[in-house]
Amino acid sequence: MIVILCALFPEAAPLIQKLCLARDTARTPFPRFWNQGISLYLSGPGEIAAAACTGFALGREETLSSLHLVNFGSAAGPENRAGELFLADALLETGTGRRFYPDLVLDAKIPEAAVRTCQKPADRDTVAGANDGAVRPVLFDMEAASICEAAMHFLGPDRIHFLKFVSDAGGEVSLTQETLLSLSEAPLADVLSYLSLIRRAQKEEKKSVPAVDEEALEKLSSLFCCSVAMKERLSVLLHWCALSGRDFEGEVKARMETGVLPAPNRREGKKVFDDIERTLTMGD
Repeated sequence: MIVILCALFPEAAPLIQKLCLARDTARTPFPRFWNQGISLYLSGPGEIAAAACTGFALGREETLSSLHLVNFGSAAGPENRAGELFLADALLETGTGRRFYPDLVLDAKIPEAAVRTCQKPADRDTVAGANDGAVRPVLFDMEAASICEAAMHFLGPDRIHFLKFVSDAGGEVSLTQETLLSLSEAPLADVLSYLSLIRRAQKEEKKSVPAVDEEALEKLSSLFCCSVAMKERLSVLLHWCALSGRDFEGEVKARMETGVLPAPNRREGKKVFDDIERTLTMGD
């Protein structure tokens, strides 16, 4: 399964049409368009809406072991780059200063950029200042970092992808829906190519990555007093550690030596699990 999140309909419309996605008639808090293997959700603009949509979309999935999430949308960026597509390799939530680093494991021919997520649209001076002398473009949006933080409760950073096209140079109040639609159409071929890379990676992963040992999973689950949902998160994290070479067992052993594991109850177990997940996957 590939879950695509877009903030606005004009951003999503070219994908909906090209992928032949049908509108889900079920009454849900976020509009959904789908076809076999793909679900696209419209979150609405802003960090809170984006995080809520992420949790809603991923929480509905029965299995997360091979799921990938793609955030596609617009961002303010350098002058004269409108319509250009970038792949985010670093995210900054400007309000808290938290940083996130998606694992760029796919061989995509898309230039990379840093993305800063703000609570309100960045003005022209802020965008220009961030790009003055920058080694790669710095983009500004209102969703990416919050999507990443919410998604990492479900997925490893190799399964979370951010494709952003430049819509304006900041402070653009006259950006119409028609202009946004036109700009979102420009990088469509590259976006579709990237989705194909994800599908290929999903197929290869099924062949090459061994399933998580059920007995080992049960033992680890008991250490954390896992709920059903938390056990699924644990399974996903173990898959990601197997792919990335991260030392999950070492993190568990260190906490057993300090006495915080085995956890005395589910609440304390979740705290320890969250700490391990953050240590293995998140930036400072």
